[in-house]
Amino acid sequence: MTKRCARASTEDPPGSAEQIRAYRVRHSSGATIDLTTAEYLTQWIADGKGEWRPNTYRLRSGTTIRHIVPYIGSRLVADLDVDDVKLLLRKLKERDVGAATRKQAHATLNAALNVLYRERKLLFNPCSLVRAPRYEPEEKIVLDRNQAMRLIAKAEGQVLVLIVMAATLALREGELFGLLWNCVDLKAGTVTIVRQLAEDLDGNLVLSPLKTKASRRTWSSRSWHGGHSSSYGRRGGVNRPTRTSLWTVRASRCARATSFAATSSRYW
Repeated sequence: MTKRCARASTEDPPGSAEQIRAYRVRHSSGATIDLTTAEYLTQWIADGKGEWRPNTYRLRSGTTIRHIVPYIGSRLVADLDVDDVKLLLRKLKERDVGAATRKQAHATLNAALNVLYRERKLLFNPCSLVRAPRYEPEEKIVLDRNQAMRLIAKAEGQVLVLIVMAATLALREGELFGLLWNCVDLKAGTVTIVRQLAEDLDGNLVLSPLKTKASRRTWSSRSWHGGHSSSYGRRGGVNRPTRTSLWTVRASRCARATSFAATSSRYW
């Protein structure tokens, strides 16, 4: 059985582009195919509001509004091709938009069009044929052992415990602030990471599940809990997480008391 191909070449007779477009329409669902790119992306963002994590929703929504719709929003989503994706990335670069943002614009459009492709409403996803911009993130500064010990020496109370756990257990910020007493076993000397502190769409702090199953883990280390965990405090017996703002302010004070205070804000 011969597989049909709907691609045009430089040797195709006049009218081949129109034939390919007609092929797309015949093999697509008319309900979505008549939307402009802006209309479809608005619908896609609305559908994802209850499914995506708040940070993912904010990132995709902002990227769509600021960096995609102004350039290709008026194009019918069924007519998007490789040239449109290249045009989008070129326009963003001409306006000095950073590589990280351009890469995110490519990823957002690619994710949106993949939905139509999987539903067989698009013949192909043009983003899949355009290489995403390269982005090399800055190397993060980390404390060496001596710096960490000096920081710990200047801390006390809850902040001391948080700094010790951050330095020895390699916890992410949200995981650190999402720790509750039922995550800590002082006798066994373990800390179990089961949730994280994050912001919902209204900006409220909420405890939420970890991003992946692999993120759920148990650390065993007797070096951090001896003499420090009891200083964490239960806040009158209530099992509540520590607010990020409290950590930032108090940890910054500790950092300013050390000799590496000039770059203290870059460590968290």
